[in-house]
Amino acid sequence: RSVFSFFAPFFRLFICTQQTMYCSDETGGIVLDIGSSFIKLGYGGEDRPRLVYPSAYGYINQDPPSYFLGTQDLKTRRDQMDVYSSYSNGSITNYEALEKLLDYGITAGLRYRATEHPLLVVEEPYESAEQRKKLTELLFEKLHFPAIYYLKSSSCISFSLGKTTCLSVDFGASGIRVIPVYDGYSLMTSSAVSPYGGDYLTSLLADKLSSQKIQVTPHAFIKKQIVEGVVANIQKIEYPNTKASYLKYAINSILRDMKECCFRLNAKPVSQSPPPSESISYTLPDNQEVHLDKDAYFLPEVMMTGTTGDDGQALPDTIHECIQKCDVEIRKELTSNVVLAGGGAQMKGLPERLDWELNQRLNSSFKPKLFVTDAVYSPFNAWTGGSIISSLGSFQQMWISKEEYEESGMDIVTKDRRASCRERV
Repeated sequence: RSVFSFFAPFFRLFICTQQTMYCSDETGGIVLDIGSSFIKLGYGGEDRPRLVYPSAYGYINQDPPSYFLGTQDLKTRRDQMDVYSSYSNGSITNYEALEKLLDYGITAGLRYRATEHPLLVVEEPYESAEQRKKLTELLFEKLHFPAIYYLKSSSCISFSLGKTTCLSVDFGASGIRVIPVYDGYSLMTSSAVSPYGGDYLTSLLADKLSSQKIQVTPHAFIKKQIVEGVVANIQKIEYPNTKASYLKYAINSILRDMKECCFRLNAKPVSQSPPPSESISYTLPDNQEVHLDKDAYFLPEVMMTGTTGDDGQALPDTIHECIQKCDVEIRKELTSNVVLAGGGAQMKGLPERLDWELNQRLNSSFKPKLFVTDAVYSPFNAWTGGSIISSLGSFQQMWISKEEYEESGMDIVTKDRRASCRERV
């Protein structure tokens, strides 16, 4: 089945009813995906978000307090400025800050009025009912959207590749979410989360550099003297009023880039086949060159081998278990539709290594087939799936309007909208 047939049962409802249509050419929908590292925001029907900016924010505790939002503001060092996250490990940590971040993205970034456009929220699969309630109140009562809809990120990832059934493997900052999707629905009882997300790998890199006495100095603490296009002198600057949280955020931004540039997986376990001898290096802001070489292979190997302890299961084992939890009738279809999504899916050697690992675990009659999109699209798979769905004509009657919310309360947000539409048809 194609993505476009997923909402086909509602098409007759779309034609026959006279309810308000929110997505005309003048009032297109907005698609929002909130992650632990970044917020993705853009127009429904496009293949990539228009705006990608940190879900963290700068804060100076004064009267009145000052907030600093967006990539450029967080790159700028300020005395007494802390940096906090508004969203971490699938949970909203500060609703007031999130309101400011979303308002910034919509008004300053997209230059839209929230009151004129419906919003599709790409939802964290494990989001609690309480969090959805608070977020709905924020969207309707604080930001004044006329209509909203929630769709789980795992289902959106499936839709982004034109599929309604797949095994979604979403590489996020806080973990890797492995969720079977069947006929457009996320099968949460068969899902699992691997702890080896981007933040975990970044912490391994930080520990490695620390053990080698390598200090990472952010750009804001460096002054370079350029003579005839060449760096002639580098001076490190001390700022005594810098908050530790800002320093940590700035350093982690460099380490994340270093990880994304250098980390790669060997074709087979390094215990069986040593990684190739090659020079893998990264230049820090102070022109210090760090040679990772074989460590670029050894550090991410933990994803494939796991660690000791209850939460240290290897990613291939997690994927295999999720498949085994599903009904026998759909296991083969899931195995042949494994979708790798998120920024971490672009790690060099990942698809080939994961294919090898799964072949070691699966029955010989099951041949895994992995799908990963180009680097420019992979970090936005979930957003793109939401964009596709929000632009379908057969979807337009799915929006939950503010009037319905005020009349029915939270019940209308927590129940399955698709099932209720089928009853009305």
